[in-house]
Amino acid sequence: WFPAIADGAADHIGSCGFGKSRASLMVGTSAAMRVAYRGEPPAKIPAGLWCYRVDRQRVIIGGALSDGGNLYSLIKQWFCLPANTDKLLLSRQAPDDLVVIPFFFGERSTGYDENARGAIIGLTAAHDGIDVLLAAMEGVAFRLDDIYQRLKKVAKITDIVASGGALRDSPVWTDIIASVLGEKLLVNGTPEASSRGAVLLALETTGKM
Repeated sequence: WFPAIADGAADHIGSCGFGKSRASLMVGTSAAMRVAYRGEPPAKIPAGLWCYRVDRQRVIIGGALSDGGNLYSLIKQWFCLPANTDKLLLSRQAPDDLVVIPFFFGERSTGYDENARGAIIGLTAAHDGIDVLLAAMEGVAFRLDDIYQRLKKVAKITDIVASGGALRDSPVWTDIIASVLGEKLLVNGTPEASSRGAVLLALETTGKM
């Protein structure tokens, strides 16, 4: 018998394990960025982040977004974009005059504002659904960068391991996030990082790993 752990902690462990030098970046239905390590919580948790224990010896700290792959799917639905949308994105760049504020599904980190709302700013007749989708993907990337800048106050991060179905399905989004963060992303192809993390903890507890 094993005690339950938070899905976010399991996802992080299954993606990149423990250590202050490695951060996990996940974009599935939602999105998150985290660091987990052996030791005590930071003396001061940066504003907008959260921290909790994985077990008696280890903690996890990070931030989460409500908008991720769900926003990608929503915009595809709104503009009736085709199944091969990601291929169409390859030949385009996010327009400089269009901004998407990704709070369509609410706000979790970093402001914890229950009144936050999504917005499409600068939309004109010259833009199409691909433009809006690219701007939304870039908007999520900037939100993840906000979390990243706060995480760097408590951890010296040298590697960022990316995972999640939305990133596996969209190499373009991976490139956008890497560009916004100014970092190279190590893409983890594990299809179910949360399940893998739970198994790794169980193996460790039973002394088999």
